[in-house]
Amino acid sequence: MMVGRNLYGMTDKKPRELSILARSWNSPARLELEGTAFIGEGYDKNQRAYMLSRKNAEDRGPLKFKLAGSQASPVLNPAFVTRDGARRE
Repeated sequence: MMVGRNLYGMTDKKPRELSILARSWNSPARLELEGTAFIGEGYDKNQRAYMLSRKNAEDRGPLKFKLAGSQASPVLNPAFVTRDGARRE
């Protein structure tokens, strides 16, 4: 199955700025979780967001992480989706 993800619209951004944004979506920076309260579920290209869920709904530990950005995988306006409890299918 082929899935297309495109952004259409008008902008005043320069091509270089848009190429950085495109790289941040197509090759997102690696998410490095710190602590044990959350599980990383990967990057959802449809939502253009990192998906995270709390391991245990009763555990109120903080969400701490780093994004390992680079020129090939820049960090630009990242988005995060968090959920309580175990991962839902």
